[in-house]
Amino acid sequence: MSIVWLLSYDGGVRMAVIPQLKGRLITDDPGALDRRMRWVQVGLPVILFLIVLVYETMEHLVPTHFRHVNPNFFGEVGFFGILGPGVVAIILGWIGRQVGERQRAEAAVRQLNAELEAKVRERTRRLEDANRELARKNEELQTLDRLKDEFVTLVSHELLAPLTSINGGLEMMTEVMDELPPSHRDTIEIMRRESSRLTDLVRKILDVSTLEAGRFRIRAGPVALPPLLRKWVRHHQSKAPQCELWLDTASNLPFVLADEEYLAEIVHNLLDNAIKYSPGGGLIQVRAWLKDPNTVAVSVSDQGLGIPAQLQERIFEKFYRVDGRESKEVYGHGLGLYFARKVVEAHGGQISVDSEPGRGSTFTFTLPVATEMVNATEGSFD
Repeated sequence: MSIVWLLSYDGGVRMAVIPQLKGRLITDDPGALDRRMRWVQVGLPVILFLIVLVYETMEHLVPTHFRHVNPNFFGEVGFFGILGPGVVAIILGWIGRQVGERQRAEAAVRQLNAELEAKVRERTRRLEDANRELARKNEELQTLDRLKDEFVTLVSHELLAPLTSINGGLEMMTEVMDELPPSHRDTIEIMRRESSRLTDLVRKILDVSTLEAGRFRIRAGPVALPPLLRKWVRHHQSKAPQCELWLDTASNLPFVLADEEYLAEIVHNLLDNAIKYSPGGGLIQVRAWLKDPNTVAVSVSDQGLGIPAQLQERIFEKFYRVDGRESKEVYGHGLGLYFARKVVEAHGGQISVDSEPGRGSTFTFTLPVATEMVNATEGSFD
């Protein structure tokens, strides 16, 4: 009767009986598994009953040639042959339900995995198609961007040549303006001013195109700041008599390592902006000082319109201009500060702004000190 005792044991021992049946019982079809478990649930108790019946018959009836029935015969047959197989049937039923549920769960998981794999394959295919389309569009955009740069460069060069001739002719006309009627003089002055403005815009576009094409080069050498700043302060003072320009440079200011041409353009842009955004005039201060042993700082301050705090970083973006009624009335193209930041960073410096609406702005940039009076060195910016 040990088989009944083993089958009534807990899971660990119970599973020792199941592996012999596993190959025949467990399939991928939960319906087939249920049918087989029902056969086992019915057949195994019957077999056990018959085994017990034969065993008890051989033990109690055969020795007496069936003439005398031992009372223990019915007790043992009832206990071991009916109660034991009944318990086995109950246990097998519970095992069958557990195995069936597990089988159905595994089938559901396999189905979900199959559906998930199909979805993943479909999403992967779509993603690959999207990536290929994105790569194609990106290549088209790069081609268009290159063509745009080439077109802008070509047009700018073509504009620059006649503008140079026009500016030269206008400068020659200014020499005899005293002989012309006032209305003619005014017209010539307007033409000269607008031509100069257009020339400045074309040059900036060329500079930005060169910068973005990776062909931007700086030829850095020792530059004396005071004479350069003094030159541009005087130049802008003559153009903007409504403003008072004031220059303050520290004594014994060391040379800076910079490209003098681009440095002059940065100073020109900052002074030009300070004048344009100070429509009511006011004081414009230019200062230069030794920030630390290796760095010189230059600042341009005005008392003009000012810039809101949330826009102070964006003004260095290409073509960005502050959106305001007063700002829109000021001529500009949004390239000066963008170019200034790129040039200053190419020199190893930084440029920043400190401003408050209605109280003016202060732009400050830094440059490295030229520690040795050496020959000009050439650098690049990509």
